[in-house]
Amino acid sequence: MDLMKTLWPSITVITGMTMAILPIFHIIKMNNEKSSKGQSVIGVLGLLIGLIVWFIYGIFIKDKIITSTNGINIITNFIYLITVIYWKNK
Repeated sequence: MDLMKTLWPSITVITGMTMAILPIFHIIKMNNEKSSKGQSVIGVLGLLIGLIVWFIYGIFIKDKIITSTNGINIITNFIYLITVIYWKNK
């Protein structure tokens, strides 16, 4: 159990940063294909709202890991949302 307490912050940072990087691959694909076919604005918006809620929660409990990883996730997913909207009607 002590090992898990020691490793858990690192696991959450790695997971959070991975989640922040993944939308970048979709953004690149949409820009290369000049289309956001198959991407859901509602889905991305729902994810973004969830990230904002977690970010606010991290601020309330003063958790740097939750706040920082979700802050970065909000930025990349906002860019993802803008890209989906931009290529939706092209």
